[in-house]
Amino acid sequence: MTKEQETELNKLLDTEIPAMRRTLQTHGQQMLAAKASSGDSTQAPAGAARGGPPSSRVPAEVLDALEVEMRQMNDALFGKIAAAAALNAQQQSVLTKMARSQIRTRGGFDALRITMEDAGVPFTSEQLPQVQSLFEDQKKAREALAKETQGTPDPAKVKQLETATLTRVVSLLVPAQRSALLALLKAQQ
Repeated sequence: MTKEQETELNKLLDTEIPAMRRTLQTHGQQMLAAKASSGDSTQAPAGAARGGPPSSRVPAEVLDALEVEMRQMNDALFGKIAAAAALNAQQQSVLTKMARSQIRTRGGFDALRITMEDAGVPFTSEQLPQVQSLFEDQKKAREALAKETQGTPDPAKVKQLETATLTRVVSLLVPAQRSALLALLKAQQ
């Protein structure tokens, strides 16, 4: 990377990162305020001491929601970096491949969306919101399991949730998409 490229990317980061931080702080405060006004009497996590780090005083479900939002923001930032005009086409291609690989590794809706795009059978405009909704439902069910168990949900129940979601997704796919998904699942085993 040239000095000029580095300078341009640093300008992007100097603008984007503070904005991301402000957004996360605002959303975190809004979630805590909503939790307090709803009368939720959930206590801070066990071991959260007065005077401990701020994260030790924030309920796990708020931290989880902020983690998801932060991951999405980081993915978007990485996309902006990869598309930066300061980079040449080869650099952009390498960064785009890296970002897509990281998203695929995490799993979930975005990983499936990228996999379908890469296989040449992307979701249709009708399928996209339906599939995304199924993954949102899964996320909410997983959060409920975590809340019930006061921490990490039973892995068997999580696997059952994931299988149920995948079954529902498969029912929305056309044959070429099912074949691509089957190939992905075989490759993961």
